[in-house]
Amino acid sequence: MTVARIEIPPKLVPVFENEGVRYRGAYGGRGSAKTRTFALMTAIRGYMAAKNGQSGVILCAREYMNSLEESSMEEVKQAIRSVPWLNDFYELGEKYIRTKCRSVSYVFAGLRHNLDSIKSKARILIAWVDEAESVSETAWTKLTPTVREAGSEIWVTWNPEKDGSATDKRFRKKQPDNAIVVEMNYDDNPWFPSVLEEERLNDQARLDAATYAWIWEGAYLENSDKQVLANKYVVQSFPDDLWKKADRLLFGADFGFAKDLNTLIRMFILDDCLYIEREGLRCRR
Repeated sequence: MTVARIEIPPKLVPVFENEGVRYRGAYGGRGSAKTRTFALMTAIRGYMAAKNGQSGVILCAREYMNSLEESSMEEVKQAIRSVPWLNDFYELGEKYIRTKCRSVSYVFAGLRHNLDSIKSKARILIAWVDEAESVSETAWTKLTPTVREAGSEIWVTWNPEKDGSATDKRFRKKQPDNAIVVEMNYDDNPWFPSVLEEERLNDQARLDAATYAWIWEGAYLENSDKQVLANKYVVQSFPDDLWKKADRLLFGADFGFAKDLNTLIRMFILDDCLYIEREGLRCRR
């Protein structure tokens, strides 16, 4: 029996070494090698399937994909080219990736606009959803039963952004029983390149702590400079009748959904400053 050696980050070894797992995934910040590793492992699994006489499709999906340039195709091609015996086993065309025996092929699709066509795909062996943070609950609800072949799997990789997103709830907060999902950040990548280390240090020096943690440490994006008024406001008292000096009163409302609050504020502008005079908050029932 021929044995091939493949190097992947140690933290991802448990994700792939166990058989009979329905969901495999990794989330975290930039430079962790999670996308490259999952791309490589799809090719290895395609190789194994073809060698075992199986035929089918490896689906590589994202929420939005208007062209192949926006897909994971190039990532998969680079992974295949990096391993000589995989490169010999696959045909890499301008618009396709398939085994030379034609039994396993890749399909690249966007979930937002192609779900119905995906549902008609026969024999999906693996569905790998990359950049999965933005995938909606509707998409997950429709995709999951589409991957229905015996032994088929769903793989997920994403950079967290919103606490409580559909992907966050499904694969981080409440992982399925038959799932192995790990956090991967730059310091879990033994081949973290020096060029990205320079970028990381630059970001650490110039960005606010919340944005840096989101980009590099897999944190949710919260309370950062991306907020419209971040670092541009102060909380202090002012005269109750100051609004009378303004040209007009302004009102703003935000009708919260889910666990968010309904909010109503009264404000005015004076000398190029926005004063928020009153606010009302109420939970939805």
